[in-house]
Amino acid sequence: MHNALQVHISGLRKILDAVGIGIVREGATYTLGCSISDVDAGLFEALVTRAQSLLRSADPDQALDVLERALSLASGPLLAGLDLTPALDQARRAIAERLLAARRDQVIALFRSGRADRAVEEARALVADDPLDEASWSRLMAAQYHAGQPHAALETYQQARRTLLDELGVEPSPQLAALQRDVLNHRLPSPVTQPTARGAVVPPTELLGRDDLIDRVLQAVDSHRLVTLHGLGGIGKSALCGAVVERLGAASRRVAATEFMRVSSPHHALESWCRALQLSSDGDPAAVLAAAGPCVLVADNAEEFEGFADLATDLLQRAPEATLLVTARQPVGLPPELAIAEPPLPMDSDDSSPAERLFVRHCRRMRPDIDLDGAEEDIRELCRLSGGLPLAIELLAARVRVSTPARLVEQLRRSPGTLATFTANRDPRRSIPDVVAWAVSNCSPEAQLLLGAMAEAAGLVSGRLVDALSRHPDALVELVDAGLVTGPTHSDHFLVLPPVAQALGGSDEAARDALLDAVTDLVRPPDGAQPSVQALVDDEPAVLRAVAISCDMGHPGVLLPWLEPFWLATARIPEGVRVLRGALASAHPDDAVALRIALGGLLVLTGEADPPALEAALRAAEATPWYHSRLVVDGWCTLGCLHAAALHVEEAARCAGQAMRAAEPDPVLEALALGCEVATADAEGDPARAVELGFRAVATLRRSGEPRDLVVALGRLVEPLVRLGRLAQARVNVDEMLELSARHPMGTAAVHVAADAAVVELAEGQPAAALGMATTVLSRLDEVGCHTGHEVVAMRCLALAHQQLGHADYAARFLGAAEEVARRSGRHPEEPWAPVFEPMLRALLEAPDFDSNHLIGAADPDGLVQRWLAFVSEA
Repeated sequence: MHNALQVHISGLRKILDAVGIGIVREGATYTLGCSISDVDAGLFEALVTRAQSLLRSADPDQALDVLERALSLASGPLLAGLDLTPALDQARRAIAERLLAARRDQVIALFRSGRADRAVEEARALVADDPLDEASWSRLMAAQYHAGQPHAALETYQQARRTLLDELGVEPSPQLAALQRDVLNHRLPSPVTQPTARGAVVPPTELLGRDDLIDRVLQAVDSHRLVTLHGLGGIGKSALCGAVVERLGAASRRVAATEFMRVSSPHHALESWCRALQLSSDGDPAAVLAAAGPCVLVADNAEEFEGFADLATDLLQRAPEATLLVTARQPVGLPPELAIAEPPLPMDSDDSSPAERLFVRHCRRMRPDIDLDGAEEDIRELCRLSGGLPLAIELLAARVRVSTPARLVEQLRRSPGTLATFTANRDPRRSIPDVVAWAVSNCSPEAQLLLGAMAEAAGLVSGRLVDALSRHPDALVELVDAGLVTGPTHSDHFLVLPPVAQALGGSDEAARDALLDAVTDLVRPPDGAQPSVQALVDDEPAVLRAVAISCDMGHPGVLLPWLEPFWLATARIPEGVRVLRGALASAHPDDAVALRIALGGLLVLTGEADPPALEAALRAAEATPWYHSRLVVDGWCTLGCLHAAALHVEEAARCAGQAMRAAEPDPVLEALALGCEVATADAEGDPARAVELGFRAVATLRRSGEPRDLVVALGRLVEPLVRLGRLAQARVNVDEMLELSARHPMGTAAVHVAADAAVVELAEGQPAAALGMATTVLSRLDEVGCHTGHEVVAMRCLALAHQQLGHADYAARFLGAAEEVARRSGRHPEEPWAPVFEPMLRALLEAPDFDSNHLIGAADPDGLVQRWLAFVSEA
């Protein structure tokens, strides 16, 4: 037997090797050395699952694209060429069922996205393949009705009836007969996904058992300024709120919704509401909302934002015509609040209760062809055990894909505690842990570990990071199938449902270790490659959580020193400084050197540079195994550029040499080190040499660098090009920087782009445009958390732009402010100007009252900037 197996394995290896798939042996087990996406059946299953998720989230266009990809994999007979053993025949039948379900979902996606004519064609094909399948007949009738063919839909019903009577001797089911009545009475609602209130999520199907509650909330919104929907986690507050928002939008009310799980500050929340109402949020967004007139502002999951009560109090005072509609686990607790508790779904109906109908709906989403006849008592018992909680019902129904209601009841009865007992707990923070614990217990250990690590990330997790966390290709599919995780989103992210993560409580040490290891591999790839900044930004919550874990474990050196690109790209420089200072206070000596270098680099950006301390740390790094790293190269470049800005050319050249030595032999690091040489050459008055070196760096970074690094390299070339009079090339550089900024997260580099654009606009004789770009720089400095040399560049541009526009007073003041800020930051206050600017500068120096205005600007640069920004905002 063993020898025969070896012979078959050997033959299979030869076939699979030809397509690049190996066979891995572990003990007595053989597995395919490939991912699920390499197996068409596995990829088909994943695509169909994703499409069903998209249909549930009211995205039929995307669902249709995914379904058509899935269906393109299923050409020809299933498992063709194989001898169908009982096991293979069972697998073939399972795939055939999923294929049929996918084709039915395709019809739904077609008429929901407004392609009714094609939906009719696909539904006819379904009926032709299986004339005894009532689900196919119902889809054909619905498609015909929505294609404007109600008479054809009624004729289809008669055809279905004749077929069923002739072949089976039975009348159509009550569901199909009800569909005929809806067609006759024109009661089928439009399935096309309608535009919703901006920022809101509208449930794709009607809410069950909530009509009276929706009416009550609508009345409350008309009569109260703060209405809070509160209740147990997973009770359906967000869905109810979505239904209310839909009704408000249909009544032409102005509505803006914000998900507070994603809000980082009161300003962020106010800006989000402004964007949803299509209002400019520049300046004071609260003032914008106050002037907006009557509107309903929706705050979903408000408890996720610690300062919500203060935000609501301030907003209600400043915006007297605004109404706040809030969802939270508990009332906000403010005097004008009307708190409405959302109860579990009713379960005590003589007929099918809303809880039971919801369970059946979820079951049919999982298995459209499921037969639930005779399961009424088991479904009723499951709903009782769920406590009527919609999330609990959804999680239970998810198991019907691989189980039956009767088996589910039996399994739940064997559980130590029933769901109903646990969900009766009135503490909203502990609403469905038993449901979640039961769902998790039915997952494999690999899936449980993945769930814990994803929950630890506390937010959206990219598909890339999920792959790094997962130790089994099916682990994610398990979690999605169990209803514990949703996704993927359009940006290929997944999310552990918040109530699920809540019920899990704290994850175990293995999950925290898994998350830390995966994020560390993103920051410091094991193959020695440079990290992808985009990957770090895509998983910002996970990175921040991994930072906290590394500090809690007492090993901040594992991750923290290598995160400078992340802090810059996400504009979190003050946070980076705070975390690094905290870590240094108790750091092991082995970690301290790297932490000091990282801190020294960020302090330069906050205006707190300490060049001797940074150089001492860089010198100490020479004896470490990580000397040839981006951390060290960036450190020497930062130090060298400081010296170059102060016109200390010899010191700048020495640092540039050290940076290049640390960069060898990595071409990307060498390109970054060239940036220091560019700054040095420009400081010593050799812009031609600076341009030559700069374009060498740009060429390398275009091939294999990060977009943000390329933007910085292009920006270093702008001033040398302007000095040489090569304005056309400088404009090309700025245009490329702007294009890259529009497509990639820039963080602090966005300030660089605006400053360099201001220089070029000014050199091209466009003072008004230069004024706008330079003002953008100053307005964004606090937002990005840094005060760089570009602040000086912006002030100098403002000075010359005002001179060109005839505002001599402002021009002199901004020149004085620029020179004072340059002194503070260690730059040379009389840095040479490009020849193209010298006539403007001479005219400015000769202007009446120059000296007095120059002194005013130098005396209070910060005040001058604030007054200018206030003036621009008011204008």
